[in-house]
Amino acid sequence: MIDQSVRRTLKKYAARSGALALALLATASLVGCFGFGKPAPKAGPMIGRGALTAIALDSGRAVASDGDVVLRGSRNETLGFSVGLDPKSAAPTSLLRVTDFAIAGNPNSRISAVDVAWGQVMPVPVDLNRAGYVRQSGVQAASVQTVPRAIIPLSPTSSRLPVTDLRRVDTDAQTLLWLDHSIRTETTPGVYTGAVELVSADAKTVTARLPISLTVYDLALPDRRNLQVFGQATWAELLRHFPETFEAVTPKLVSRADARHAKAVALLDRMVKITQAHRLSIAVDRLQPTAKWNPFSVDWRDFDALIGPWLDGSAFADKEPLGQWPLPSIDNLDNYAASALRDYLSNAAAHFDAKDWLDRAPLWLSPGGNLDSGPARQRLLERAARSLSAHPRLRVAVPLEVDALRFADNAAPTLPPRSDDDRLIAASPGLIYNAPTQFAGPRRAPTFVRTDASGVIARAGVGGDERDVRVWAWLAYVRGASIIHFDNLLPETGREQSADPNALTWFYPGRWFGVDGPVPSLQLKWLRRAEQDFE
Repeated sequence: MIDQSVRRTLKKYAARSGALALALLATASLVGCFGFGKPAPKAGPMIGRGALTAIALDSGRAVASDGDVVLRGSRNETLGFSVGLDPKSAAPTSLLRVTDFAIAGNPNSRISAVDVAWGQVMPVPVDLNRAGYVRQSGVQAASVQTVPRAIIPLSPTSSRLPVTDLRRVDTDAQTLLWLDHSIRTETTPGVYTGAVELVSADAKTVTARLPISLTVYDLALPDRRNLQVFGQATWAELLRHFPETFEAVTPKLVSRADARHAKAVALLDRMVKITQAHRLSIAVDRLQPTAKWNPFSVDWRDFDALIGPWLDGSAFADKEPLGQWPLPSIDNLDNYAASALRDYLSNAAAHFDAKDWLDRAPLWLSPGGNLDSGPARQRLLERAARSLSAHPRLRVAVPLEVDALRFADNAAPTLPPRSDDDRLIAASPGLIYNAPTQFAGPRRAPTFVRTDASGVIARAGVGGDERDVRVWAWLAYVRGASIIHFDNLLPETGREQSADPNALTWFYPGRWFGVDGPVPSLQLKWLRRAEQDFE
């Protein structure tokens, strides 16, 4: 059964938005298969369990449970869960380990613990005392709090993690661990049991044991991502949080062949690989080819060498390429004449088409101002029409909902022709919308879910919980959208400043926690689970 709190939330939406939310409520009844369900009954008391506790990271709080860890998922799926360790109950020489998983009565069906990756959950300051957050979450916070959200990857040896590798954040609080368990495609379906254990230095004496129940369903997720959860990082964000890496680098000149850019390329590679491993896509603005205008030419060599491994999949273990990368623009391109803009877009689209990348590289148009007025929307659609005319296979994404699209007629000949409807990617409607009437039949073009618009849409930020994040995928499923678009993937504030609880962050600067490079956030884990829900 679906978690009752989720059901109550969806019923509130149902009262406001009718058929959509009722469909969402019915669809979400399936979520129990993927971890929203209530824990299974405990299999009996476990001796020596006190130092280890199952943890739910819920709305800014780490909530302890006296139950077992209960996981449910499909083959080729990664399941994450959190465990609390009482540091006062663990000897300095102790080890943490995950046992192999086995089906009762079938010793030949085993899942190796080497498929488990460890991380430590670290707190970040968040201002939970904001009216909008309190209204949405129902959580009343008296002041700024720290919320467990950043995950520092740990490197255990042979699935064993020395307690001395863990950081002491608060001497009176539990140490929070995050474990990712990847289920291999060849795994036999069934109900497995295993455990997280605290053992002596020689690994012979178990001092605490937290049981894990793992149900593997008889279906496998595809490697290909059918929902593109896509985030766009800005060069300004990277420069602000990693100044020592990017301050001497010009984005349009980034090259794998230049030794001066080695640190910047390594950090970009790391962010892209972490994102792709979580079944998501990331792009960085201002990475671009070298364009010359008199005579006109574009040099793609350095650009291709940089992003080529990401777009052809050769950079990744599963060889699955990024599902989205916006067609790159040129700095200040909007200031050039219309003919220069058309020449560049025509060249870029033809180049990406020759590389077989164009289907994953629409041109994303920014609003360019407030789109509440009709003239502003018309100007945006006119920009889209000019861009569509540059190449017959180029697609253009506009931050307008489907019912706001308009097409060329005698009164407005500069709008996109109706024949280009299948190349115009619009935003999926929110929870409340007016059904579009300008289409005779279903649209063939994909739609995307906006996460930056005001109004009645789903909300999920650093102050939210897993259910808030996973609602994005259910909304995309019900709306028939194939893309979820995020901006601002790095924190908007510094280490000592409290963050907006409604801002969803994918990465934190590792230097906040004494490590190099970017570290993934808990929201990144939840977004991966959302994409897996969609599959």
